[in-house]
Amino acid sequence: MQRSTPRQEVSFPSGGVTLAGYVYPAQNTGAPVGLAIIVHGLNSNADKMLPLITYYQERGWTCFAFDGTGAGASEGDSVRGLNQQRLDLEAAISYVAGQPELASLHCVLVGHSMGGHAVTSAFADGIDQQLDIRAVVVFSAFNSGVETTDVLFDEYLGPAATLLKPWVWVAYHTTFGPAADVTAVDGINATSTPFMCVYGTEDEAVPAWMSGIPAHASEITNTNVELVEVEEKYRNTHSTLWLTADSAQYALEVWDKRDALLNALDGDPTNDPFYLQFIEGVDKDRMSRTDPDLMQRVESFCRDRV
Repeated sequence: MQRSTPRQEVSFPSGGVTLAGYVYPAQNTGAPVGLAIIVHGLNSNADKMLPLITYYQERGWTCFAFDGTGAGASEGDSVRGLNQQRLDLEAAISYVAGQPELASLHCVLVGHSMGGHAVTSAFADGIDQQLDIRAVVVFSAFNSGVETTDVLFDEYLGPAATLLKPWVWVAYHTTFGPAADVTAVDGINATSTPFMCVYGTEDEAVPAWMSGIPAHASEITNTNVELVEVEEKYRNTHSTLWLTADSAQYALEVWDKRDALLNALDGDPTNDPFYLQFIEGVDKDRMSRTDPDLMQRVESFCRDRV
């Protein structure tokens, strides 16, 4: 999907690196409905959230997005781990709070996967003390970085996972210290802010009832939490929840072909003519069409609270 309006490029610090941020102006002639801060997941960047950004823009929201550490145009040699996006979000919140034209707007947070963990767990650090955050929507969000990694190890490594799990705990705590223990539920319970948690029944990366927020529903004390299950085929996977069924099916096919090409390549794929030809041939519009029913429900959930 191409950007439908210009964006303002900004930058801000996070943990010793500089992150790239983007302000997308509301597409209306009146005052913005509010500010939607939209946070990407692992192996992603702000551009990959454009279907959501554009949806909110077209309905009168100003949007703010950023490339996390090691992603997109931001600095950093790697993502560092599944807790990093929370730290980057907190840096983004501090930046936005210092911009009067943005900070004056009622705010909602929207996050996917690692970004979903960020926009929930960060409430444990009091991010709602900096901005007037009225609602949060998460797609495919996990509760804990350590738990998510453990579940994936069990799925793909079998008995060997038992030997590796202690090293996962050590690695996360070496990298993030006490922040490694902060969960999505910790953040949700630290506030009365309303949350909508959208999850798919065939999520291969964050199985909802194993490492997702729904697996910890009994621990949630915040009474303003709504769980939304997506069962429709193709739409019910980790990264296709907000797409139409046709768009989701097409996206899954494209990703499978891309991964097969990458696995067969040696060296930098951006220098390979066959890979470049494949990318050029992708129908980006078809791959980005949002499901009208779900997205209306999501945006209304936010709008009704600003």
